[in-house]
Amino acid sequence: MPVRTSTAGKRRSTARRVWLPQWSAWPALARLVPPRLTGATPTLIWVWLAVVGAATAFMWIFGDSWWPATVLLFGPRWILLVPALPLAGAAALVRPRLLLVVGLGLIVTLGPMMGFHVGWRRWLGSSGGVGLRIITFNVGGSENPQMETVPAALELYHADAIVLQECLPRLIEPRLWPPGWTMRQSEGGLCFGSRFPILGVETLKRVGTGDQGGTGNAVLFRIQAGTDTIAIAGVHLETPRKGLSSLRNAGNASRMPVNLLIRDVGASRISRWLLTEPRALIIAGDFNMPVESRIYRRYFGDCTNVFSAIGFGFGWTRILKRFSARIDHVLICSGGRPVHIEIGPALGSDHRPVIVDLVRSH
Repeated sequence: MPVRTSTAGKRRSTARRVWLPQWSAWPALARLVPPRLTGATPTLIWVWLAVVGAATAFMWIFGDSWWPATVLLFGPRWILLVPALPLAGAAALVRPRLLLVVGLGLIVTLGPMMGFHVGWRRWLGSSGGVGLRIITFNVGGSENPQMETVPAALELYHADAIVLQECLPRLIEPRLWPPGWTMRQSEGGLCFGSRFPILGVETLKRVGTGDQGGTGNAVLFRIQAGTDTIAIAGVHLETPRKGLSSLRNAGNASRMPVNLLIRDVGASRISRWLLTEPRALIIAGDFNMPVESRIYRRYFGDCTNVFSAIGFGFGWTRILKRFSARIDHVLICSGGRPVHIEIGPALGSDHRPVIVDLVRSH
């Protein structure tokens, strides 16, 4: 009597096989996996996902408000990616459906934890308006051997205004800049240049705190762009390095709470000074904090961070040997809309220039 083969059974069998590569050696490889590893793989994958989620929440909730989370905020977050590849390989061999869990962990790690952006907002809205290109760059002070080549390198981007931090007096010499540019230097190594006339300069005096640094530097420049007056603020906030270095070098976290307090007070002072007066305002500079920082979100979170809005990738602006961070920002607080952002090349500093295009209303 002929044997019938169920069509439904064939479909179920095909559905089960679709998870595995159509490679004849795959079942043999799967049989080589030790039974103990086969049983432990799901547990390891779920534990890794839980660690990734907990670390991300911990960083966002407590980063720059409690020093252990601040260590994570300014540390090599990519470490959480390391288990992904072996876990994905183990899942593919013993239980392919767990690849979905690994994929979820990768999304959380690359996105909320490491700050990857896709920049989808740049496709929204009309392109009408008058364009303005701004560059911000921490030139690295006396440690930059290419200091005097910076103006020529930045000239290639045809900016309308440039904000520089750790800027030395020789960097604003007219011979280094294009004809028609006006350059100014203020306290704390902040420099500003524009091809438009500079109407006025206001400075917020820094409050020093001895070997712990100070409350940061901020300068407000007003330029005349056609019929419009535009306010552009250059800022350089206190670094977390003064707290982190003692922890890294001596294993002593006693300086971390003081450093957090100073940085919080400094950001509060600069934010109140710049944002209490209604005006079309752009803030650019070295904030010394990423967007995940609670200090950043508390005092500058109402402004549009250009990279967060339209940038693609990680947007790292400070490049170190073991990890990098996005701590240089351009914010639009009113009077404009971002349309383009890019991170410039290495120019002798451990920071990278940030080039931003925005449109402003007529």
